[in-house]
Amino acid sequence: AGYVWWTKHFDLCHIGVFNALVFFVATIVFWIPAIAWYPMDKLGDPKLKATIFWIYILQILPSIGFIYVGFAAMAEAAGSWMKPDFNSIGWWASFLNFIGGIGFFLYAVLSLPGVVGDPGCCDDLNKWGAAMATFWGSCAFWVAGLLQWIEFSSEHPITLGGGSTGAPAMKK
Repeated sequence: AGYVWWTKHFDLCHIGVFNALVFFVATIVFWIPAIAWYPMDKLGDPKLKATIFWIYILQILPSIGFIYVGFAAMAEAAGSWMKPDFNSIGWWASFLNFIGGIGFFLYAVLSLPGVVGDPGCCDDLNKWGAAMATFWGSCAFWVAGLLQWIEFSSEHPITLGGGSTGAPAMKK
């Protein structure tokens, strides 16, 4: 009886399982604009409504899912919705996933005025606001991935500064 990678019986009442499902669906939906944009651009001038839906709405909705998953995972790691656990590496990974979701959300929101408004109305907002939001969002996701890798590689829970888990503590 080894490790089971997939099951037919999902326990969606467990917040970690539900978060994984939301994150999976959000990631698949977030991937659609990356695929849809190239053919839309190469076939000529895409219609405004199609561009807004296939490119921007399908980036905003999954980003909301990323934000939710980051926040819910912070609550799971801390054991509370309201009290952070600054000593938990899982809480920090979740916090950075939350920040990454906000960055991806802001990219789509800050790009929309340039699409809907007058051409050239929001060049600085598009160039700097949206691009930088994507950059720091991606950086936050990357650092969160490193922290998750460290946490998942250990067989004992890792705390910063020596928690009460009985496991070896990671020193700063």
